[in-house]
Amino acid sequence: MASRADLPHRARTLTRPRNRDLFAGTANERTGGASGQVNATARREGAAWVVNGEKYYSTGGLYASWFSTQALAEDGTTVRFTVPVDSAGVERLDDFDAVGQRLTASGTTHFTHVRVSDDELTSLGASPPDNPWTDSFAQLYLAAVQAGVAARAFDDAVWYVREKVRPIKHSSANKRRRGSVRGRDRRTCAGSTSCRAVGGRDTRGRSGSHRARRARPGAAAAVHVAQAGAIAIESALKAAELLFDVGGSSITNRDLGFDRHWRNARTAADHNPRQWKYAVAGAYHLTGEEPPTTGLF
Repeated sequence: MASRADLPHRARTLTRPRNRDLFAGTANERTGGASGQVNATARREGAAWVVNGEKYYSTGGLYASWFSTQALAEDGTTVRFTVPVDSAGVERLDDFDAVGQRLTASGTTHFTHVRVSDDELTSLGASPPDNPWTDSFAQLYLAAVQAGVAARAFDDAVWYVREKVRPIKHSSANKRRRGSVRGRDRRTCAGSTSCRAVGGRDTRGRSGSHRARRARPGAAAAVHVAQAGAIAIESALKAAELLFDVGGSSITNRDLGFDRHWRNARTAADHNPRQWKYAVAGAYHLTGEEPPTTGLF
């Protein structure tokens, strides 16, 4: 199979992370449509492109030096580009209003007559890559985030039991237990599942059913990661809930901030719904149907 052409201006692009520049970007829009419809537009104007549109959930946008996104050209092809965040017409808003994950600065980015030169393009056109499941690594990262939430919930439960807890007056016990939370932290369920997904991604689907072994390696890896993500989400949500069972009403005090674990896990989970992961994994194992390439897998 033919490989995707190398990135243009590769050498110059690689100097940016070496200089500790930070990158953000998103293709997300709130306009709906199948497979992430793009309504931002790019039109040729002399030696440059002019881009107009809005992008939402621009994770890390307020911290970044560069912003990557995409728009549709007049001929229907996709223009992908990376521009400095201080380019004229780029506006980053601190308007992310979810209950959790607030420090991700996942606000809105406006593009108003932003000029994009040819040397800022990363891709022009829509030639498919050999492996279209290019978001598996990002999904694995998100699974690790959920595993980390579960781990921190366990750490806070241990701290609270050691430093704060006392049995409630209705109990005959002289100390609290924390075993249920332990069973949900990353060092057991969530973490080991994520590690298995790493192995699945590296082995590229060599294990599993005969049908799965015949499928394209990228599809098998994407399903491994989707399964890990679904389990990690459920582990984080449950651990964040069980944390409160190790204490009485005082464990809900605002100064402890223990509700942040559930809020962070819940917000990330809603941006990354596990129901789709289960449905796609089931179809893959039962019928060999390959997962979609829309970013959740």
